[in-house]
This record gives sequence, C-alpha cells and structure tokens, in this order.
Amino acid sequence: MIPQTATSDTPSNWTGQGTILIIDDDMAVRKVTGLMLNQKVFKIFNANNGFAGVEINRDNREEISGVILDLVMPEMKGEQALDEMRKINPDVRVLLCSD
Repeated sequence: MIPQTATSDTPSNWTGQGTILIIDDDMAVRKVTGLMLNQKVFKIFNANNGFAGVEINRDNREEISGVILDLVMPEMKGEQALDEMRKINPDVRVLLCSD
C-alpha cells in the first residue's frame, strides 16, 4: 500500500468572518482554539462553563455565528447548555466536542 499525502481544497490563505463562542472548562483548549480562529479573522467569546456560555449567548445571540461546546464540564454539562441555548435561539449552530 502506498501512503497518501493529505490534501485540501481549501487554500492556506482562507479567512472566515463572524463571531464564535467557545465554551470549555479547559483554559488551554479555549486559548488554542481562540488563537486558531483569530488567525482566520473570527471574533471570539470565551466561557469557562455552561452557565457563562448560555449567558454570553443570551446577551450576544444576534452576533454569534456559531458555538464550539465541550460536552463534559462540571456544573452545567454541555447537553444542558445546548438545551438552554436552543431555548434562546432554536437555530444556534453548535459544534459539540469532548476530550
């Protein structure tokens, strides 16, 4: 079997736009994810738990383009935060993740 090199149709100079809410109890995850998205010209909101994330979403729902949400957090779990955010905005775009 010949190893294949990964390729991408997305140019390396691609940039995005919009505002992303990162909800994760791990500061390192929030920091690295935010730095990567900032390089692609996204504005970032950070929350260290589900309660804070829901509050930021409520206060900025018109501005937030999407949410990156950790499923496993203390206090309010990711699924609970998602349920609360859907009450505020049923069309909220969320990427669920866990480590």
